[in-house]
Amino acid sequence: MAADSIAENIIQNVVTTLSSISSMTTVSRIRPFFNEKEYFDLDSTNLPLCAVVGQLPKPEAKASNRHHAVVDYFTSTLDVGVTTYAMATENPDKEMYNLCDDIWVGILKDLTRGKLALFTEILPEMEKRLVHPHIVFHMVVQVTYQHDITSI
Repeated sequence: MAADSIAENIIQNVVTTLSSISSMTTVSRIRPFFNEKEYFDLDSTNLPLCAVVGQLPKPEAKASNRHHAVVDYFTSTLDVGVTTYAMATENPDKEMYNLCDDIWVGILKDLTRGKLALFTEILPEMEKRLVHPHIVFHMVVQVTYQHDITSI
């Protein structure tokens, strides 16, 4: 994505929002870890860690007006994956719910992502992984926004 695309700016807004959450230690645009070895090799001082990965936008609707100098506008959805890694020696479910709540409140504080979007919602994925004392859970921040034919 171009550095100045609306989609890129939305993803950066999600990263900035997550970085402002006091319970998060590290927020990075790295791919989620695919195996336990990669995760266990991570320095625990970086936890909790959110790995943020944007997907390609999906056009949902198109508004056309073919008058001179008027361009088409699209309404698209952009899924931003947020995978959270943490450690909890005492109560893993409680730690997971507290982190999830912090993310939920932080992301939904500004539904327009700094006036870049029409709406933001969070789609938690039900599967969680607990390998004591480690926690891994995933959410999708789904952002609906408008753009013209010159940019995504």
